[in-house]
Amino acid sequence: MSRSEWVEISPTLVDPRALMAVRDMVDRVAPELGLGQVDVRYVARADMVPANERATPTVFTSSGPDLHGSAIYTGAGGPGWPPRPTIYLVAGAFKPNDVLHEVRHLWQSHTGFDGDQAAREADAHAWAGQRIKTLPGPWRPPRS
Repeated sequence: MSRSEWVEISPTLVDPRALMAVRDMVDRVAPELGLGQVDVRYVARADMVPANERATPTVFTSSGPDLHGSAIYTGAGGPGWPPRPTIYLVAGAFKPNDVLHEVRHLWQSHTGFDGDQAAREADAHAWAGQRIKTLPGPWRPPRS
């Protein structure tokens, strides 16, 4: 299985409408989960980003190219890690559910959610699917 490397990119490389929409969504749901301020950062596959556009060296490696996002709770990795809860989204490839899914992972870390990786993913997926239905405006999916 091939591995993909992901690098952080400057938010100036992300559509400004997406930046505002993500910030709005995170600011709506983080307080209700007891998270306070959540930082949002953006990543792209390293092989797709010229060296001069990289904000950092490799941020993660994954087992494939299908990463949607990641969540890192405050100081989870010790020195050098984000000082506040942070979600990383793949620039240009995330959907509203991905934003909620990653915020839910922060909540899981914050509360000591008990479960293996499959349980954590199932919880984040289910919560995001339900929460998106209650968000106002453009975040709410159309009724079928």
